[in-house]
Amino acid sequence: MRRAYLALAAAVVSSWSVVATAPTAGLLPILLVVTAAVNVYVVPVRVALTIVAFNTVVLAATATIPGAIGEVALMVGFYLLIQLATVFGSVSLLREQRMRRELTEAHVDLRAASVLLTESARTAERLRISRELHDLIGPQLTVLALELEVARHHDGGRRARTHRTRSRGRATSSRTYGRPSGSCAPRHAISPRRCGRSCATCRDRT
Repeated sequence: MRRAYLALAAAVVSSWSVVATAPTAGLLPILLVVTAAVNVYVVPVRVALTIVAFNTVVLAATATIPGAIGEVALMVGFYLLIQLATVFGSVSLLREQRMRRELTEAHVDLRAASVLLTESARTAERLRISRELHDLIGPQLTVLALELEVARHHDGGRRARTHRTRSRGRATSSRTYGRPSGSCAPRHAISPRRCGRSCATCRDRT
């Protein structure tokens, strides 16, 4: 940044020396307009307006047209207006670029927030499903383990067969979680003759 300040100072002083030492002004005051337009990109607006004021003073001091004070004043005023126009035009351009950059950053932040929100919704849905699975299948698996444990401690009599039948029924209902409530699959898995429903599967199997 210091190099930019030094380069701008060198350009301003050089334009002043060229305009002041030229035998005739001609189009040399355009150098002052160029420096006025460039300094906005390096220094604040107040400093740029100060440089414009010094440019105008240098131009008024070096513009000597014998017997034509009005023309000198007109020329100085004309170049002053051009310098002000270039300064404010550059300021407007810089402001527009800054607003576009801020808008782009806001758009990027909005997209990132949208992605995070979507991911959060997915995580919440997965957590809800896992809780439902735990609440619905967990107790059935616990009872299944108990039934199998009881059946293992009994002989192959009626009570053991009852416990094994219950275990198979609970295992079937656990595997068929998420199927439509009207399905006869759990009953078919236990005993097709006990379904009691007049569905095609029952008729075919019975």
